[in-house]
Amino acid sequence: MQQRVRRAVDKLGYRPNGAARALVSGKRTLVAVIAGHTSGYGYAGTVEGIERAARAAGMDVGITVVESSDPEAVRRVLDRVLIQAVAGTVILEFDRPGII
Repeated sequence: MQQRVRRAVDKLGYRPNGAARALVSGKRTLVAVIAGHTSGYGYAGTVEGIERAARAAGMDVGITVVESSDPEAVRRVLDRVLIQAVAGTVILEFDRPGII
């Protein structure tokens, strides 16, 4: 029976649902990074360091870009991030769009 299940999993390309696992286990594994204009401020090294540390801790990283310093745009980004089961949030604050 176990082999049949494994074959079906492989054939269907099944991947476990992280959100469902977080609901069952209570363990959150997503680190959110909020930044603005990622190509213009040299964030690559910072984001890479965050991603390496998260991976070493068994976590994933999601990056959300704030495209405007308009308070409503910033609030929409925060709302999108905070409805997820995040373990923590990193705000790269060395530019205006990332600051509230």
